[in-house]
Amino acid sequence: MYRRIEIITRMVSEVGGLVLAILILFTTVSVILRKFADIGFAGWSELARLGLSLVVFLGLAYCWNQGAHAQIDLLLKRMRPRLAFSIQAFSALCGMVFFGFAIPGILEMAIHGLNAGEVTATVRVSVFPFRVLAMFGCALFIVVMLLTSIKHVKNFIRGET
Repeated sequence: MYRRIEIITRMVSEVGGLVLAILILFTTVSVILRKFADIGFAGWSELARLGLSLVVFLGLAYCWNQGAHAQIDLLLKRMRPRLAFSIQAFSALCGMVFFGFAIPGILEMAIHGLNAGEVTATVRVSVFPFRVLAMFGCALFIVVMLLTSIKHVKNFIRGET
């Protein structure tokens, strides 16, 4: 099961990477056009904001899998393994709780926005799909944190820290 989640996580992060590449390309073109031709893309900042939310939320689980999340390596490496493991486990638990609470809030905002017909101001893009994808990213992150935490606890019990 963990292998399947890892594949899904990689695919989701690749979508986020593609969105990031598109954001970089359009931002570069927009800056060049604005500088030399006094032409800008209407609503680009709105689309960039939505795109960046996708990059962040779709990349959370992959970063966790790769060990690229924020942690204090310098401090953890100086601690006894059992204490460092306990701090990392507590950190994962806090992350799962935080993102677990975020999901209902995002869901409520998504449903309210859908019912109200919420769209961006300039380009009139619905924000609903972006909120749903943010929820999906949070849920995938929780699943990955839970599975890796279980794996680490098993290894810790076996003495393979």
